[in-house]
Amino acid sequence: MQQVDPQVTFASVESVGPKVSAELIRTAIMAVAAATVGILLYIWLRFEWQFAVGAVVSLLHDVILTVGIFALFQMKFDLTTIAALLTTLGFSVNDTVVVFDRLRENLIKFKTMKLIDVMNLTVNETLSRTVMTAVTTAIALTAMLVLGGDVVRGFVFAMLWGVFVGTYSTVYVAKSVVLWLGVKRDWSKDGDGPKKNVSPSRAPRRSDARPDAHGFHRPERGRRLWTGFFRIAGKVHQGAQVVEADRVTPWGGLDDPGPLLALAGRVDVLFLGLGAQVGYAPRDLAAQLDALGVRVEAMASATAARTYNVTLSEGRRVACALIPCEPAGRP
Repeated sequence: MQQVDPQVTFASVESVGPKVSAELIRTAIMAVAAATVGILLYIWLRFEWQFAVGAVVSLLHDVILTVGIFALFQMKFDLTTIAALLTTLGFSVNDTVVVFDRLRENLIKFKTMKLIDVMNLTVNETLSRTVMTAVTTAIALTAMLVLGGDVVRGFVFAMLWGVFVGTYSTVYVAKSVVLWLGVKRDWSKDGDGPKKNVSPSRAPRRSDARPDAHGFHRPERGRRLWTGFFRIAGKVHQGAQVVEADRVTPWGGLDDPGPLLALAGRVDVLFLGLGAQVGYAPRDLAAQLDALGVRVEAMASATAARTYNVTLSEGRRVACALIPCEPAGRP
């Protein structure tokens, strides 16, 4: 080049030999392995070992795809790329922990629902948060990729690709591994520490609640059930209601099983909202509906309404029977 243009000067010349390259590869592997083991231990302690395995498999999925795209396009792999890999691990595991935390709550709430249905419900409940986080992060990274120059291009590209594969692995990989391994449904301990003493008025149990004439267990103060209203599709409906996608039917409560039995053939799952507190569906009613092909999930009315809205948006055949817990009055 100096023969073509004598004014050309070389400010510095750098080269990476095979010894340095081997050290870089070894350092990258050690850093990623240390981060993965730390994440494995954290999730194992916070949740269960099945969740930890699912999270680690999703992280390995992210790392392999990120390294693979760099190898495919023969892009420069240096220390900034290793930093991007570790940052991607943090981003991905954050999304995964959010989904796992909601999954643990739903496993407590829906004890009889199939595990795959609970997982699909959980992902749908957290999907908006996951997508919005990924999109806002991707917008900032895209601006840096276009305007940041060559110095940060490798780091930003690895981060941008990591956000994409991390979101994908959170939704499709981590929970699928947990589903394959199976997980216990009886969460007798609190994931954040020792089990706290909860008064029966806050969390009724069969041993603390008196059964009524229908076999429905609840404390005495939970019997205030037959007044109040619901606002459904912008309209106020007084008293207990049975809600389907195309109709709202007045319901006399647990003394009136007719509207519930009439759901046979129209729905597959009935979310039974039993007022302000979580209780148990009458055994004879649950057995009749189960024989008709309708699975009953009993919960508080507010929870039943929310769950119904989410599952209905998935196109599933569901209904909810709601007992109001608000005092009577003008809505």
